Amino acid sequence: MAATDRQRRTALGSSLETTPARIKVAGTLPFTLRIVLVAVVLAVILGVAASRPELRNVAVAAAVFLALVGVILEAPEYSLLAFLVARPVVDAYVYTSVGGLTLGQVWGMGLLGTILVYFAARRRVGLPSPLAALLLAYLGLTLVRPEFGVAVDSGFKLASWLLLAVAVERICATRHGQKAILTTMWVSAISLLLVTMIALAQGRYGAAYYGLSETSGGYSRPHALASLAVLVLPFILMYIVAGLRVRLSALVACLLVLGIIASFVRSAYLAALAVLGAYVMVAMRMTAVRARVSILVIGGVLVFAAIWFQNNILARLSDLPIVHSLVGGQLEHGGGSGRVQFERDLLVAGTDSLPHILIGRGAGASVRMLSQTYGLAIWSHNDFLEFFITGGLVLLCAYVVFLAWVLVSLVRLYRDTRQSPGVHVCSIIMIGGYAGYVVLSVANGIALAAGAAVMAVLIGLTRGMLQTPGDTALDVHPASRATPVDEAPSAVPDRL
Repeated sequence: MAATDRQRRTALGSSLETTPARIKVAGTLPFTLRIVLVAVVLAVILGVAASRPELRNVAVAAAVFLALVGVILEAPEYSLLAFLVARPVVDAYVYTSVGGLTLGQVWGMGLLGTILVYFAARRRVGLPSPLAALLLAYLGLTLVRPEFGVAVDSGFKLASWLLLAVAVERICATRHGQKAILTTMWVSAISLLLVTMIALAQGRYGAAYYGLSETSGGYSRPHALASLAVLVLPFILMYIVAGLRVRLSALVACLLVLGIIASFVRSAYLAALAVLGAYVMVAMRMTAVRARVSILVIGGVLVFAAIWFQNNILARLSDLPIVHSLVGGQLEHGGGSGRVQFERDLLVAGTDSLPHILIGRGAGASVRMLSQTYGLAIWSHNDFLEFFITGGLVLLCAYVVFLAWVLVSLVRLYRDTRQSPGVHVCSIIMIGGYAGYVVLSVANGIALAAGAAVMAVLIGLTRGMLQTPGDTALDVHPASRATPVDEAPSAVPDRL
């Protein structure tokens, strides 16, 4: 009897710790009184902002921070998720100035501050060793060297999405939290599509950026939105596999693919192929009709878009070495926007001495060297090379170990026999999303961009689902006994 009571108390304590809830502050006041106090403080701060112009930016920032803290204390999980939904808007107008800061910087600092407050409230939050090693290696090898401002800016971006992965893992420790994450990514996809359509209408996307169109509505790079579309796509495909919002999710997936194609970003093309390749593998293993029908629909969209945009696509691919060799001619800088040549130059500069090989040249080194050589403020466009130039083999190895750790987590989820067949097939799509991230990391660079926050969600969701076998948000019948997908693929729901 005593043992039973102890088991009940242990189970209750575990449940309370993993269930998302409002953060309780010692000696809390009634909710209504807290709201009144916050309102009074906000009124005072905004009054100062109105009466003292020289303090206006500080007062507004304090008001926003106080509001964020209040929201975090009441609903910390959804406070973090709101930043993810807002990211497409930030990427579309990232250079818009807000009080002397770009919109991207405001978003990044807000996200990092929210994560830190969340961690402080949760108290017991540990950082996985590979993640902590990568973050500490970058900060340790850059902050104490030249270009301190570049080191801080890039360090903020890297820290924001690495720490977000840990926060999402905590949120995904329950089925309820996983549902919240999946819903957030679905809403983010809708937000991304709306922003992309607006950018297209304004002449700020794809063809306009690359000079393939006569219209241009201002400077706006399509790379960030296209990369977001690639990384969000696996979450939408998982909805189809799990039998959730199938028709609408298939429509959203088709529109995301169209957005990627219309961006004319070559690295996004390659990354999207990695994601869709994984989805084809899943569809071939499932007996569910919806998976194969969705493949045909998405394939039809790809063929239609390839025909519709064929001239622009060929124009974008024609300077790649493998394509250019088919039509003849010489490439001035080795193709791929000249990246082959300047990547070679950076590799030579990074291996010219033993200290540079081991600990690199510091933050911003690639921009400095390429500016001196080519007269253009460009960087390596390759995370592996960038980390090597910045922190040598030490930082490069830390990044490779981190990526290996993420892959091991994904493989563990796939091989976990306690998981349901639906989770097994979805884990293949998640591995496809991981492959898409690696392609972007190699072909264009994304690790030092805030858009990598979507990758953080993938990591956190994977590790969270490892803690809830048989009771994940993708399970139609939670807590049922799971069987490997290759033994019972028909167990995945088969309704359109």
